[in-house]
Amino acid sequence: MEKKDIYPILSKILEMDVDETQCDTELESVENWDSLAGITLIAQLAVNHCAPIKPNDLKNFRTIGELVALFE
Repeated sequence: MEKKDIYPILSKILEMDVDETQCDTELESVENWDSLAGITLIAQLAVNHCAPIKPNDLKNFRTIGELVALFE
């Protein structure tokens, strides 16, 4: 999976338009970002055979850009 492929996944999970998923968007400011969204992201990445993220790692990500950086 490439970096550009993560944005549609994030936008679906966060219930945002792809255009709204900016790298500098802080996850804490996203209304739909919670533990369930984090687990859904982990599951979706596993389905797409991407870099695994552990649940404890999620707390280290502050922005959407930090999540996307895993795919660079």
